[in-house]
Amino acid sequence: MTTTLIEFNLFNNIVGSKSPRYSRGYKYCSRCEEAFLINTKNCPRCGSALRTKPRRIKKNIIESLS
Repeated sequence: MTTTLIEFNLFNNIVGSKSPRYSRGYKYCSRCEEAFLINTKNCPRCGSALRTKPRRIKKNIIESLS
């Protein structure tokens, strides 16, 4: 007897893109490393919080903190 695992993708995720388009409403999951176009705050796959803004901090902000 063989077991077959089928994964259904019910959400619009960005394929082949490492940077989600936050301005278009995409949210990024750091754990799954995928972006989703959904209206929830948590990842539909793993349940972790989705990012709505990039992590990058501008260089001048870092210099002002030093």
